[in-house]
Amino acid sequence: MLKMIHPFMPYISEEIWNLTAERKDGESISIADFPKYDSTKISTEAEDKMEFTQNIIASIRNIRGEMNIPPSKKMKVILKTDNLADDQIKYIKSLGRIDDLKFGNDIEKPKASASSVIKNCEIYIPLEGVIDLEVEKDRLQKEIKRLEGALVGVTKKLENEKFVNNAPAEVIEKEEQKK
Repeated sequence: MLKMIHPFMPYISEEIWNLTAERKDGESISIADFPKYDSTKISTEAEDKMEFTQNIIASIRNIRGEMNIPPSKKMKVILKTDNLADDQIKYIKSLGRIDDLKFGNDIEKPKASASSVIKNCEIYIPLEGVIDLEVEKDRLQKEIKRLEGALVGVTKKLENEKFVNNAPAEVIEKEEQKK
């Protein structure tokens, strides 16, 4: 089933278009020429600044996901960078769900914190009081044991002459990559 466009949408678009510049009577967005590219209106500095902000927010969200920190929980974030403007801070706090943001070039990594590194910035999220560190430690220990078991299995398989002699080269290469 086709999704119907709201009946007021063309009128809203027309109104916004008319507000962006002085228009003559009879001009309409529906019959106007498509705008021409103007390189003077492109700011690579603004694009780089926005990309930096987006990368910080994405890293914070990734850490939240890895550590099972609910998106609704506000937390503290420390950034080792001095390249932040007020508008970037506002976006990072809002979209990262942060109640306390500190940044600077002379920051050291806090004890018991998750971290991420992006271009020109180190991100630290202190985990004490945010997650149960013992539960996280147990989870990581189980993951280590699981990976060690998988490594033993792959190693035995690759040391088995019968497997190596009979398996296709792609299968052997895949097992070596796993190892």
